[in-house]
Amino acid sequence: MVVAGQAGLAQEMPGENLAIRVRLYDYARVEPGDLARAQDEAARVLRRAGVGTVWLDCSGSEAGAGGDAACRGRPQATDLILRILPRAMAERAPRSKDSLGFAQQSTDGAPAYVASVFQHRVEERAKELDSSPRVILGYALAHEIGHLLLGTNSHSPIGIMRAAWTENELRLASRGSFSFQAQEATRISAEVAARSRVERDRQLSLAQASD
Repeated sequence: MVVAGQAGLAQEMPGENLAIRVRLYDYARVEPGDLARAQDEAARVLRRAGVGTVWLDCSGSEAGAGGDAACRGRPQATDLILRILPRAMAERAPRSKDSLGFAQQSTDGAPAYVASVFQHRVEERAKELDSSPRVILGYALAHEIGHLLLGTNSHSPIGIMRAAWTENELRLASRGSFSFQAQEATRISAEVAARSRVERDRQLSLAQASD
């Protein structure tokens, strides 16, 4: 459950146990400590929207055996795929110069689940705003997850879903006050709840078929 707090920001309240599983492919080879901090930042933003996160390292040989198996399996309804791309890969998917990444929206009405973040642009933006690259990366990950769960045309004039963040907004981020807006958080939690129901129904059908 999410209620509105100051300035329309979402405040986490106890409610339904919702979670997404993020399959992360780090092609940019971000330093492990920085990547861990970025994941923590993204998870905190989503937790304020009432959604937990489970991260899987799907980058290849560095993933553990369990992670490898989960990465090879069929995506669950609550799985998302996030790719952190280096410059060479990012340039194959041209976007506006202000874009830190993009989410691939479905054309057939199916839930979107694949998004990418451009690591070189994260580093450039951090330098421009005199901020930490790992903090910017964390919010970029959360931003793209927001697009996957909110759907098309989900940019906002303020908050984490704003197309281009300002220096003032990044100052809020450094104080832990940068979040989804209340209405966004409500939609995100509702979407994760819907995907969770789909996955439960799928697992039930598989169990019944195996009997």
